[in-house]
Amino acid sequence: MWDNIVSAERMREFEGFLAAHSFASPPLMARLSVYAQFLVGLSFVIGLGTRWAGLVCAFNFAVAVAMVDAKLGVRGAFPATALVLFGLLFATIGAGRFSVDRVLGRSEMRRG
Repeated sequence: MWDNIVSAERMREFEGFLAAHSFASPPLMARLSVYAQFLVGLSFVIGLGTRWAGLVCAFNFAVAVAMVDAKLGVRGAFPATALVLFGLLFATIGAGRFSVDRVLGRSEMRRG
């Protein structure tokens, strides 16, 4: 993903990949996906906006499963499907104890 951000050539390769899989407006979709993945990853690491980042992650990779990976079978779809599930997990449970969300009081951890 980082290579797509810093290299115009790699971004064009990703645009071509999306075009080959019949995505609408591959240049726009490539940038949206790459920057969404970067920002979601950053959000997960620092724990800022974790629930929203989880939803964005789940949506981004659900589209990947539906448009590309479903054709690859269970093994081929496993990585993107796992990211959908991790996104939904973070959207559900929110950030952890050592997160920016927790410091800002936006993450409530309830114990059973």
